Amino acid sequence: MKKIILMILTLCIGLGLYAERGLFNLSYGITLAEADSLLATHGFFAEGSEKDAVKYYSDINVLVEAIMVFIEPKSQRVAGWFVKIQS
Repeated sequence: MKKIILMILTLCIGLGLYAERGLFNLSYGITLAEADSLLATHGFFAEGSEKDAVKYYSDINVLVEAIMVFIEPKSQRVAGWFVKIQS
């Protein structure tokens, strides 16, 4: 029983490490220009920005309402992202 629990726990940790790359091939630490290029290949274009975030929208993708990419201010690298799905 302990072996099964240990295997399941190890598998869950491994799956958590796999999450370094997200939807649309965004990943932590890439430059804003790289993120912009990746999202443009999927039909998303920046239409708004705030101090530490850029909002992307698409007329092509009907399932995703918007993507917000959060930027680390000093290095201008991706610190995170949020994908808003149509409900």
